Amino acid sequence: MDDFDRKFAAAQAELAKAGILSSNSNPPILALLRKIGLKSRPPHYAPFIVVFNVSAVSFACAWGSLMWYLIWSESGMSSNRAVSTAIMVGALFGIAMAFYYDRGRKKHGLTPWHKL
Repeated sequence: MDDFDRKFAAAQAELAKAGILSSNSNPPILALLRKIGLKSRPPHYAPFIVVFNVSAVSFACAWGSLMWYLIWSESGMSSNRAVSTAIMVGALFGIAMAFYYDRGRKKHGLTPWHKL
């Protein structure tokens, strides 16, 4: 077991002890990243900017694509406007998620990643 795996197991145990649901501590996008071989921390232990970036980009791509195919393309919205709208909404979602996980980390008094 390498250092990341040891820290990840300790983080999962700490999150479970704090009463944080697995679905909250291991969101689908991060579970997918780990399945393809990337070592991603639970969001409660990731830096604010990382949580913001992952949340913003993944949400903007998924939500923007869905909106384009279901609504925007048929309504005549330009692709430039669709992309800029998806980026803005993704940024709002990303900042909300970064604050949410930062607040959860502080509320539950979680150990910093480097100390696990």
